[in-house]
Amino acid sequence: MRFVQSTNLKPGMVLAKNIYGIHGELLLAMGSELTEKFIEKLLDSECDGAYIADDSVEDSGVKGIISTKLKENTVRAVRSFFIGIEKNNTFEARNSLSSMKNLLEDIIDEIST
Repeated sequence: MRFVQSTNLKPGMVLAKNIYGIHGELLLAMGSELTEKFIEKLLDSECDGAYIADDSVEDSGVKGIISTKLKENTVRAVRSFFIGIEKNNTFEARNSLSSMKNLLEDIIDEIST
């Protein structure tokens, strides 16, 4: 696996890791083969690049600091919190804040081990 800047991506390359959008949504799944259209989307979204499967490069064991599931849950809770604030919905914001506190503890646990 190796990191390739978006401007250097080529059709036919295979993703070694998922790519997420700014709202935490999955843009492209690991194992997807890149096409011109996918590459254009990545360039339009200002994505820095992608991890590409490459058998000629020894896998460096690069992994996320926190698990994918924890990242997704955290993004969802933060988004929900700000939506509650924008809508002046204190109940939604309060519930989201409680979730964020728990998720922050989980993040601290993961990065501490």
